[in-house]
Amino acid sequence: MLHPHRRYRLAITGIAGGVIVLGLLSRSSLISPASFVGRYSGDALWALLVYLMFRWLFPAHSVIRSAVYASVFALAVETSQLVHAPWIDALRSIRLVHLLLGSGFVWSDLLCYAIAIAIGACLEWTFGRRKTGSFLHTSTETGACAVPLSDVSQRV
Repeated sequence: MLHPHRRYRLAITGIAGGVIVLGLLSRSSLISPASFVGRYSGDALWALLVYLMFRWLFPAHSVIRSAVYASVFALAVETSQLVHAPWIDALRSIRLVHLLLGSGFVWSDLLCYAIAIAIGACLEWTFGRRKTGSFLHTSTETGACAVPLSDVSQRV
């Protein structure tokens, strides 16, 4: 039997793979860059992938903590796009680095990040709660959720 964190990480890895495929499709010639989907989906999917990365790295942390970490990371990457030193612009000219770090600061990207991270956290909280009957705060000992639903209303 797989340890609950290993099972969880396998699920996150599969979901992340799907998000990566969708993200690459959003930047392909199949979708017009001028369309709403072409303009915003790549940024939203990137932020969702960042959220999934933090969930994979820290499965015992709460959904909220992971969402905060992902938001801070996304904000740091976006504000780093205000820097245009020759060395970083040379790195950004590499396709993979460009996909990871972007190239220019845009305020709407921050909104895309916030919405995508919130959607990811809400979906995980909803489906995790339905599956386990508990608030998504994983216990490091059992991998089970540690706070019963009856306690959630007191915490919110």
